[in-house]
Amino acid sequence: MLSADPNDSLDLEDLFARFTVDTASEFLFGENLNTLSYGNDGFHSFTNAFVDIQALILKRNMLGNFWPLLELFEDKSKGYQRVIRGWVDPLVVRTVQIQKDMKEKGQTVNQNDCTFLEYLATTTQGNHLVHLSCMDYDDQWGFILDVDVLRDQLLNILLAARDTVSNIPP
Repeated sequence: MLSADPNDSLDLEDLFARFTVDTASEFLFGENLNTLSYGNDGFHSFTNAFVDIQALILKRNMLGNFWPLLELFEDKSKGYQRVIRGWVDPLVVRTVQIQKDMKEKGQTVNQNDCTFLEYLATTTQGNHLVHLSCMDYDDQWGFILDVDVLRDQLLNILLAARDTVSNIPP
């Protein structure tokens, strides 16, 4: 991340954004994403995929009902989704596993001693009012998993934290 060449510039905005994502992920999800330890390609693949998929969604909105015709043979969002999910899904999978383990032991989440993600998983589990299209009954675990809701909320929080710091005027 830092160059040995004293003439190279340092992007403080990028460092602050990474630090914010690491801090937010540790505090809210109980797991540090360690974006400061990744090279530019690692973290930027995530942010670039998110920016690119936002641009694609905007393009789809502008095309209205005709956009599926342009993606008849290929969903242009799949590659971006794969990159984004590569960052977010490990947090979701870990949380769902914790929920499963606690259910098997007959335990419940202590709301005073849990992360935001654990609380969110508890409050959205089986809540049909949240978003019916993302509810999946999992035969293996025997309860409704709101994986899409968890993933969406994680992205909302992580990117809000990153964007808040990134958009502070000099």
